[in-house]
Amino acid sequence: MRFHYANGHQAEIAPAKFASLNLLIVDDDVTTRNLCNDVALEAGLHVHASATTAQALAILDQYPIDIVVTDLKIPQIGGLELIKRIRTGNPQVSIIVLTQYGTIETAIEATRLGATDYITKPFHVAELRTNSIGWCIRLRWTRRTSCCANSFAANRVWAD
Repeated sequence: MRFHYANGHQAEIAPAKFASLNLLIVDDDVTTRNLCNDVALEAGLHVHASATTAQALAILDQYPIDIVVTDLKIPQIGGLELIKRIRTGNPQVSIIVLTQYGTIETAIEATRLGATDYITKPFHVAELRTNSIGWCIRLRWTRRTSCCANSFAANRVWAD
């Protein structure tokens, strides 16, 4: 992945550097899980997947998850409650919400609860790859390395 800075500098970071980042996909639709899995693997992330919130919470207890991609309509407690629980136990996790039933109200609520991004289904793979997962990777990488934090905060860094 290539990072571009507003001052014209560029930095290349191989996807293997992100392999230590763990992504959890929570969606009861196998097609969506597989698509998100493929995008995450392309980015060099280590992927965990779950069809239920109970499985997701168990994975969150077992592994150091950095990014969660979750559907809102998910069996058991639902996506909004899952976001609440993630924020309570793992406040550093970036959360991307995917939903086919998106409304302004649910987007506001998900964001208020701590979602990093909100995408309605059907979505374009490029949107998931660059806008959401890519953004979360950059955020997590910045937090881990503490380099260029001011540039990221000011939105003067982007990746391709």
